[in-house]
Amino acid sequence: MPLTTTLNRIDAYALCPDGQARLSRLLSAFGKTETDDEPLPYARIVEITGFEDTLAACPIEPRYAKKWRLFAIWCARRVERLMDDPRSKAALVVAERYANGDATRKELQAAWEAAYLAEKCSDDASAGYAAMSAMGAARRDAPLAARDSALYAMEAAEWADVDDASAARREMAAQKAKFLEIVRA
Repeated sequence: MPLTTTLNRIDAYALCPDGQARLSRLLSAFGKTETDDEPLPYARIVEITGFEDTLAACPIEPRYAKKWRLFAIWCARRVERLMDDPRSKAALVVAERYANGDATRKELQAAWEAAYLAEKCSDDASAGYAAMSAMGAARRDAPLAARDSALYAMEAAEWADVDDASAARREMAAQKAKFLEIVRA
């Protein structure tokens, strides 16, 4: 079953100017002047507002917390090779266990703190952003974990190969494909 939200839920969450602009684009795309409770697939939001804007819309639907968390972990694992501190990698293991109900919130908090320290100890930008991606995956709030982990993984990919300007775009394309696979399932 595809993951959905509604224009009413987007409106209730769209407090910032970016959120209001996203809502306006969606209303315009559907030829509507008012929000409603008609199910709106996340895949359609990606088509209309773009992938990064849709990541910002994940918190609208915390009921998909497990899917958001697993997406966050998937993003961080894509840059795991850049993590130069074992605490970042360990945070991913705990975040995955938490997503599957096998770790406590206290363990998740400790994993986040460990990934935070790993990022602070990093001297390399790509490793630092990779650690931040792991830190994102271990956030208490799963929808925000999806957004943060994805964005930091893109940064890690970009910094890993500063001579390759398309590295971040390739990472975003891979993330978008995985995100669409998840929201369409």
